[in-house]
Amino acid sequence: LNEPSSGGTPKTVFVGGKGGVGKTSISSALAVTLASSFENDAKVLVVSTDPAHSLGDALDVDLKSVQSGKPLQMTDPLTMGKLYACEVDPE
Repeated sequence: LNEPSSGGTPKTVFVGGKGGVGKTSISSALAVTLASSFENDAKVLVVSTDPAHSLGDALDVDLKSVQSGKPLQMTDPLTMGKLYACEVDPE
């Protein structure tokens, strides 16, 4: 995920594709990996606009109870509070 010109971490990564190809799995795994990196102190925000709202399931948190569109800070020891997640309704 390094930008060839600068060698830094990209500021934005979009994960897309047809239904059932693993967008939620890849994006949640990527977010956890980036947030748990000891090499940088960057905060990571993962947002899902999928009507199925399965990002919370992938991260094992209840994002449905959070105010619509407001990111929830993960407090697990792996991501050390650097990961935020939310599910938004694209409508």
